Amino acid sequence: MLNKKNKFKLILLSSLILIFCGCNSQPNVNIPPKPDYSNSEFWFENLNIESDKEVDIFYVYPTVTLGGKDDNGNDIYFADITKPEVRNEAYSNQNYNKNVYAADEYNFYAPFYRQISFNVYGLDEKTFKECFQIAVQDVIDAFKYYMENLNNGRPYFLLGHSQGSSMLIELLKHGISDDEFQNMIAAYTIGYSISEADINKYSNRLIPAQDSCDLNCIILFNSLTTIDAISPTIPISDIGINPVIWTTETTFAPRELHLGYSLYDKTQNQYVITPNATGVYLKDNYLICTDIDPYQCYQEDFKESFPLGNLHFMDSWLYSENLRLNMACRVRFFR
Repeated sequence: MLNKKNKFKLILLSSLILIFCGCNSQPNVNIPPKPDYSNSEFWFENLNIESDKEVDIFYVYPTVTLGGKDDNGNDIYFADITKPEVRNEAYSNQNYNKNVYAADEYNFYAPFYRQISFNVYGLDEKTFKECFQIAVQDVIDAFKYYMENLNNGRPYFLLGHSQGSSMLIELLKHGISDDEFQNMIAAYTIGYSISEADINKYSNRLIPAQDSCDLNCIILFNSLTTIDAISPTIPISDIGINPVIWTTETTFAPRELHLGYSLYDKTQNQYVITPNATGVYLKDNYLICTDIDPYQCYQEDFKESFPLGNLHFMDSWLYSENLRLNMACRVRFFR
């Protein structure tokens, strides 16, 4: 008979084989080492910093790893976050979100994770799901460490964009306890989608926001300049809210109500707010922006996934000042 130690080894080996045979069913693919979230190396900031604020943000960044080949000619399907240069790919995104959304008001926790690279989205469904789950497990592990060692009972926001949002949705479905969920003020899962089937299946976790100060809810939106610019990566949006006037109705919000977006200006060495940038209305749960130049974020290399008029690359900051005010509103209601 197997003793407990050998049983554990057998279970661990079986798990590793499942992972290896899943994503590595594709030739020449390496899975990077699993991160240890007790090590500050795998967080945006040193974990020893004393927290002095009453509310946290747990942030998960979008896809920054494009893929390609490594130095040995192996396909890159995951971000190898043991490498400083790979962590640096995510740093500017994390730093922006800390400065704009957390600023002086909230503690900011952002783990590095073995996110899937952009090219994985083009693989067959089975391989994609197997690779995706490895990234999901990292975020669940990071959140568990955050809850047990860093949160100290404080209320918190979940905040993400694109792949980061998809990670948070999976966290809500599979990696959060009842008590932890009740202490979540809201989850801003920007630039992704949730199916009606998932909303029905996880109705106690995936609760779409209906107005400006709902609690324990999901805030989700995707922006376009024209409905014809829907991304095949996000082909349908079963929920959506207008972050300018905080309604799920199709009411038009004039640009005067757009409080602005914030971007770093190197010449001024500061973040500069651009107010009244666009009018906005909801159509089929997508945000239609009437005054944004689609070339402002268009990238030719990604035109198949995000055609001209799709504002996916702007979604995380296009409504930043409206979101900042909204976060404060939800904090007041939570208290």
